[in-house]
Amino acid sequence: MSGMSRRLLVFVLATVLVPVGSRPACSQGGGWWKSYWKARRVMKATVPEGVEADEPVGVAQFLTHGHLKQDGSDIRVIAKGKEVPSRVLQVGPGDQVRIAFQLRVNVEAYQVYYGNPDAKPAEYDWRIVSGLLMTVKKYRGGQFNNLRQALDTWNRSKEVLGADFVPKIYFGHNPFGPTGSFMSHYVGWLRAEKPGRYEFATTSSNGSFLLIDGKEVVSWPGWHGPTWTARHHASVDLKAGRYKLEYYHIHPSGDGRAVAAWRPPGEPRPVVIPAQAFLPVARAVVQPAQTYRQPATPDFDFKRYEAFLEPDRSTFLYRYSFRDLTQGIDRRYYRPMWDFGDGISANVWMPNHVYLTDGTYTVTYQLKGVRG
Repeated sequence: MSGMSRRLLVFVLATVLVPVGSRPACSQGGGWWKSYWKARRVMKATVPEGVEADEPVGVAQFLTHGHLKQDGSDIRVIAKGKEVPSRVLQVGPGDQVRIAFQLRVNVEAYQVYYGNPDAKPAEYDWRIVSGLLMTVKKYRGGQFNNLRQALDTWNRSKEVLGADFVPKIYFGHNPFGPTGSFMSHYVGWLRAEKPGRYEFATTSSNGSFLLIDGKEVVSWPGWHGPTWTARHHASVDLKAGRYKLEYYHIHPSGDGRAVAAWRPPGEPRPVVIPAQAFLPVARAVVQPAQTYRQPATPDFDFKRYEAFLEPDRSTFLYRYSFRDLTQGIDRRYYRPMWDFGDGISANVWMPNHVYLTDGTYTVTYQLKGVRG
């Protein structure tokens, strides 16, 4: 625990208990899609500007409070009573899930349903053609002295550590866990605003490979450290339009640095490929949880912050801030009860808590009815 290590991981699992008490609560409203699904959330998202009809993608992250199947195969997204294509990007750590779903023009409200243990995996004729999606796996051995070896090494590992949309390929760490030994695969949908010769460059800790529409453009294979220059570069002629950019980074050890840069026609020097070069995705605003035939569902979210032990600030910890999100109750008649899974509890609506040791903790939140 001593030192400035940032490898301390605290995963929070959410278990929500039904509130006790007889005080009436407001109706959750809206028709329920199918009763086999016991939980849902409303999501708000709109189609980003400049995205064509076949491209709009929404992404959402939320807690499922123990309702979700282990693989997330019971996820269904509904818009105006009809199912829309979706894809589970990541389940965990803990009770979190991250999904992508197809946005519909002139639709703002979506419902995501989960909590059906008998649901079969859904199959959709849909592929993501917007954004820059980063997927990280655990490195499980293998060489990467050329693209073929890198692909074999990537496919060898089945342990996915995380996946999310990111603004650009500019990382010096693994955002989903320990940085020491991992691999990244980025898939982005790039906009070439005008025709001409585009120069692409890569720098990385260990092997990196950049592809356009499936063809290798530039790479820096093998075991090595990074450089701060764009010495590994190559050019390709592109027409104006949309292109699929892929970037593989194989990183068995070190600081995990990876950067993809370009120089569009007419520009004086290479720069990191900016976020606006990729077709945008919409981050959905996720509403509080609802449970089938329950007037109110206890719900919360949390954020993680840094914390240090005084006086020399040599010990790095994590501070979590929790927030009650429950809808449909009069808080005068309920008492919040938090159990942080490490022997500490609280009874305020928005507590803060510092975990003193690394590990996996189950946070239990209960609303207890009180007499008014």
